[in-house]
Amino acid sequence: MHRLWAFLFLAAAALPAADLVLRDEIDINQPRPGPGAVPARRLYPVSNAIAYTAFRGNSNYHGLQATIEKRYAKGLSFQSSYTWGKNIDDAGIFGGDHQDVLNLRLDRGLSPYDTRHTFVASFNYELPFGKDAGRVAAALARGWQVNGILRLSTGQFLTPTVGPKNLDGSGFQRAEVVPGCNWNLDNPAPGRWFNPACFTIPAQFSFGNAGRNLIEGPGTRNFDFIVFRNFYLSKSDTPRLLQLRGEFFNVTNTPQFNQPNAVIGTPNAGIINSAGSPTSFQRTQRQIQVAAKFVF
Repeated sequence: MHRLWAFLFLAAAALPAADLVLRDEIDINQPRPGPGAVPARRLYPVSNAIAYTAFRGNSNYHGLQATIEKRYAKGLSFQSSYTWGKNIDDAGIFGGDHQDVLNLRLDRGLSPYDTRHTFVASFNYELPFGKDAGRVAAALARGWQVNGILRLSTGQFLTPTVGPKNLDGSGFQRAEVVPGCNWNLDNPAPGRWFNPACFTIPAQFSFGNAGRNLIEGPGTRNFDFIVFRNFYLSKSDTPRLLQLRGEFFNVTNTPQFNQPNAVIGTPNAGIINSAGSPTSFQRTQRQIQVAAKFVF
């Protein structure tokens, strides 16, 4: 292997299964679905909801990681990594996605934070221009560097729910799956990310049979690019320098779609109506900024 490349390759580094016990909250006085007065369908009719908090949730993660790294040589270094993972739990949201507290085993499914495939690559390169140029040309061409970060990942999962609920006070309700129907589309798009016709509203006073987090949402494809140059103003032990930077976030302006509407029975079911998170400056549309930094 060529010494200048100095590759470090960690192949098929399987991560052992990680089991976690999660803090969770359930309503142990949940009324059973049915007609009539709600209190009469509770375990303790004289009380309303009774929140029970305990470390009862379970989470299980399996993963595999592979990394390739080129150590710095001749002005170039880069690193890339790939992660395959699968996260299963029965309490992805604190007290928020349980359907039947008397049958919590039916809540076991993919975690809403499960991201099956993630690829991240970064690089830093000192441009070789101007090394043999004259004084004026060298002053303009030397010292430029570029770096970038590429992230490609599949989407996270979400649960098909219904609206309006017909449990008559029994709380959370998942949708009913149409037998033999495939809700995944060959070419999902923001206007129709999954097939909502594969889900229906359960019969009155019935829990839905859809599992948790059946629908995979849109992934992330983002490339950030930076070009900068250092101007050294002194050669002392603590050099002073001026750095000029041009920063391009999501340079390809690829839409970073958010999760689709998964409330069955509503007009927008299966539709994505937003992208990114502009308020937190995450997964945004293309942004360009110019900056200067003085180091002393």
